[in-house]
Amino acid sequence: MTADSTVAEIEAAGGTGLGIEVDVRDHAAVEAMVARVVQEWGRVDVLVANAGGGRGRPMDTKASSLDPALLQLVTEMYLLGTVYSCNAVAPIMKQQRSGKIITVSSVAGTAPSADGGYAHYGAAKAAIATTPGISRKILGLSGSRLTV
Repeated sequence: MTADSTVAEIEAAGGTGLGIEVDVRDHAAVEAMVARVVQEWGRVDVLVANAGGGRGRPMDTKASSLDPALLQLVTEMYLLGTVYSCNAVAPIMKQQRSGKIITVSSVAGTAPSADGGYAHYGAAKAAIATTPGISRKILGLSGSRLTV
């Protein structure tokens, strides 16, 4: 799946789309993506923060043996990508007095796996589960909705 293939599917169904591929670990790139959406459509109605994908094998991702570089990658991708995305759209949604932010967490963020694998994933997803409450207070998103 690419930005272009996703837009093609949307257009084949009769809709209009704008495809932008971005590294959500890059704060400036996320800000530029949101600016492009606003430039194209004049507003942001919905953000679905769902970047990621499995990284590492369960046996190699236990907290006691996790490669620090893998931990950093997953934390930046899941957690920082979510925070950067929410922060980029929040001022726009506040100005519009409307908008919906959906952050995607996982049951893996509620308890460790039976074998202790994917500790990095679970930790990042647990942090994401708290993001909406924090965002409501820090960003003051009255009139906008946040969902995990």
